[in-house]
Amino acid sequence: MKLKCKTRKVLKKVLLGTMGLATIAGVAVGATKVAQYVKDDTKELRLVYDVGALSNETGQYKEDKSKIYTNKAFACEGLTCKLDFNSTISYQIHYYDKDEKFLSSSEVLTEGFSSELPENVVYARIEITPLNDKDNKISLMERYTYGKQLHVRVKKDAQKNIDNNK
Repeated sequence: MKLKCKTRKVLKKVLLGTMGLATIAGVAVGATKVAQYVKDDTKELRLVYDVGALSNETGQYKEDKSKIYTNKAFACEGLTCKLDFNSTISYQIHYYDKDEKFLSSSEVLTEGFSSELPENVVYARIEITPLNDKDNKISLMERYTYGKQLHVRVKKDAQKNIDNNK
């Protein structure tokens, strides 16, 4: 059954109007997200964790199948950490200077972190310890699950500031 010409015109106008409103709404949401990104001077890091631990005396790798750590040090200017509400981990931050020489470690933390960094700290690594792992062995899936419970943020230009000061 063919639609009458008048019905087709009305339907066309309604569809075009709806598409126009959807486009305007999309642009508004996009502009809001861009404004929030520009206003916020920090970024969340997507850290990669390996199975193992870090020594509190030297900051070097040590074998430990019950913990995970960031193998790669990251620029930590403006460092803040936030745990998920129902997290099942504790974590420790290990600090390094501009040459990635070990300086010190934080206490073992079970809450968020937003304190001043020790003097001369440029890089950091994080070690995560599960609080209730049954077999004391971190599997590939557990590595992802535990790492995702900790949200680490630094200043957007933290790495750039290090590169400019070398």
